[in-house]
Amino acid sequence: STRPDVRAGSDEVWDRAERDLEAAIKETGLPYEIMPGEGAFYGPKLEFQLTDAIGRVWQCGTHQLDFVLPERLGAEYTAESGAKE
Repeated sequence: STRPDVRAGSDEVWDRAERDLEAAIKETGLPYEIMPGEGAFYGPKLEFQLTDAIGRVWQCGTHQLDFVLPERLGAEYTAESGAKE
């Protein structure tokens, strides 16, 4: 699911998050469908859906990327090189 009309974060952050999430799902080789505008206000998401024995579709979980909160918190990590990023 991609960016909704009302969202937090810059287009640059959303571009990266959507690109990274799509690359990850493509790498699995599983079929997927893009749902424009259905992402959370803070990031894109994968929705996992299962079909039961009588054809009903159930959402069984999501995986969401949030590139906005770390930026807002000023969060950083120590890279392998020892540099703060």
